[in-house]
Amino acid sequence: LYIVPAGRVAYWADWKLLGLSKTQWGELHINLGVLFLLTIFLHIYYNWKPIKAYLKDKMGRMSFLTANFGVALVLTFVFGLGTYFTVPPFSTVIDFSESIKERAAVKYGEPPYGHAELSPLQNFASRMQFDLESAIAALRAAEIKVDSGEQTVLAIAKANKLSPQQVFLLINEAAEATKSQGTAAETGSLPETPPPGFGRRTLIDLSREYGLSLPRVQAALAAQGIAADQNMAIRDIAGAANVSSEDILLILREVAAGVGS
Repeated sequence: LYIVPAGRVAYWADWKLLGLSKTQWGELHINLGVLFLLTIFLHIYYNWKPIKAYLKDKMGRMSFLTANFGVALVLTFVFGLGTYFTVPPFSTVIDFSESIKERAAVKYGEPPYGHAELSPLQNFASRMQFDLESAIAALRAAEIKVDSGEQTVLAIAKANKLSPQQVFLLINEAAEATKSQGTAAETGSLPETPPPGFGRRTLIDLSREYGLSLPRVQAALAAQGIAADQNMAIRDIAGAANVSSEDILLILREVAAGVGS
């Protein structure tokens, strides 16, 4: 669980480690934790006399205020407070876990929106601006069994031993292949919702891909009080300005459409 990708990534890409999914690792963690607690109680029960003897002071009185107990208590407080206040090296342990999860997101890819795999195909197609009938036809052409648009992306993936991400890629590939070859700068060429990986893309990369004038993009952002260096990622620009990626995309669409030029 320390290295498992974030849920949105793990479920979307059907991530597994040693053949087990994120959900299965979580369930193992819970049940093995219960087993661990039971063994602690059994250990205390069967060793109660030695434990009482260990906790007695030199006068034969029960006392928890022993040197060993004091050291353990202090260590517990140090680790607890260090973690709460995100002080190194405790924060380093957490940061390392987060860096692993971020690399996994880059490696396995992120869903276009939260829990996209649970959406019925018809809803998924609508949100991703795919034609439903074309999406179903594309999947069937790839020998993917699809009963109807009411099936969830996850159900389709499981029935065909694929990940939800692979189902999406098949649909997207077909959509890209049939999309008209208009220039990227035409009005409406930018999607209405952030495409996969949008937040990690830099401003200059997106401007080049969609044929936008970088100075015009930066001017439009500045007009909204958003400072943006050309090499900044969209999520960093949005975070610094306390806005969402959708807000940045809307401004880019307005530039593409020539609004406020």
